[in-house]
Amino acid sequence: MRSRKLVALLSAGLLTLVACSAGTTVVARGIGGGPAVAPGPTSTAPVLSKGGVRNENLGIAPPGISAGGAVRCATNSDPSQGFTASTIKWGTIIPLSGTLRPLGEQTARAMQAAVNLLNQSARLSAVSPDWSCPTRPGIYGRTVQLKIFSLQSNTPEEALAGMRRLIDVDKVFMVRDCYLESNLMGPATQYQNSAGVPGVWCYFSEMAQPQLAPWNFSPGTSSDATVAIHAGYLMKTLGKTRLAILADPSVAGNLVAVVKRVAAHYGHPIPDGCIVYTKAQDTSSGMRSQITQIHGCYGSRSQPDAVMALDALNATFGALEAKDENWRGADNGVQWDCSGTSCWVTSLAQLCGDACAGMTTDCATLPCVPWADPVKYPATRFFRDWRQRGGLTGDPEDILTYAPIAITAGISLWLWATGPNLSRANFRNTIANLHNFDSGIGPILNTSTYDHFGGRSVWIIKFTGSAPWFDDVSHGFVTLDQVGVPDSLARG
Repeated sequence: MRSRKLVALLSAGLLTLVACSAGTTVVARGIGGGPAVAPGPTSTAPVLSKGGVRNENLGIAPPGISAGGAVRCATNSDPSQGFTASTIKWGTIIPLSGTLRPLGEQTARAMQAAVNLLNQSARLSAVSPDWSCPTRPGIYGRTVQLKIFSLQSNTPEEALAGMRRLIDVDKVFMVRDCYLESNLMGPATQYQNSAGVPGVWCYFSEMAQPQLAPWNFSPGTSSDATVAIHAGYLMKTLGKTRLAILADPSVAGNLVAVVKRVAAHYGHPIPDGCIVYTKAQDTSSGMRSQITQIHGCYGSRSQPDAVMALDALNATFGALEAKDENWRGADNGVQWDCSGTSCWVTSLAQLCGDACAGMTTDCATLPCVPWADPVKYPATRFFRDWRQRGGLTGDPEDILTYAPIAITAGISLWLWATGPNLSRANFRNTIANLHNFDSGIGPILNTSTYDHFGGRSVWIIKFTGSAPWFDDVSHGFVTLDQVGVPDSLARG
């Protein structure tokens, strides 16, 4: 079990890097405090309702663009905010040394390839907006420069040091893809907000009130909504009535609370004894006691018919332990489910093997590219095209390959919508005013002061237990409405 756990710990690091960006500049560290969180700007930006790769209802041209669609080159410059007329700096925080170095480098390949292609492109695809400048490359003539802070010890203090370095020394326009363990990001998120710097996918998800982080947005579906959809799918679609939960203690107040509310909504409350909290990375001797408790938590005459593991480590270690205890889900009518974070990671599936056969998970807020209809989801063609053009065909078709491409594409669309007259406040207002936004990349988004994610759907898949490791389940995005879960229950 120890050797399994070492490999699984590395694989779980992959999941913490699902949306991490990458680049070429690794910066030094320096720790310090920051002022109070600054309020977000109050000016109103044009509403972006459609865009991306769909060519549907692109609406009025962004500020600075003629009604006929002709794009003029950017002229304004503010190096203190991370941009000039010809460049824009993006920062990120990612492990590129130590134990997680191979995982960081894998994510870095996809991110660097996507940004390189972006700098060479006049648009994402033939049907997406044209942001070209006749005299120079980039979005309105601004090419992206990437700045990376390389983590070594993976602590909140180090993440804060990285954020301060990127903002105060490198003067980045925005910080993106700090999707490490979320509880690492608290101090860093607070400092980034105090400085009025946009953060995209650098959200401290345990923060109960998103209005307290006015500069952070993670367009997609929140973990709260994700676990609510999974719980509803298990109970309404699959008819499960005896749920158990395996979770890290840090999510007791949000993700676990959401699952409990959904189960009660369906008339099948979860007994306290069927909720087992454990830090899976600390269970070096295995999870026998945790699995034994879950196995018997409904009494001697019944067992759980579904186990929701709310993070990748608990899902992997729990399923492996259950198999060792002759309680493999596929053999005992028990539906295992990995939600909260996407487990659509090939190396994770290879590690878990047939112990995870049948376990459901999701493709987060991406269309599941190997199975998605390219007519209904045109982004699938875009993803595969950029994967090939970026030299990533040797990397698996999973979330670690496609998420960095997707986030690069999203940021480029929001920069296009902001227009050539750039500022941090203008960019932030674009992301804060997504209404029925359908890019063709993921679910429809509606962001607001009180919702910095905007999505309410996920695409469900399952582990097969052997190559090709995953298979489609839902054949499209599943919404809260489809599984009968009121939106009010899906907020932690």
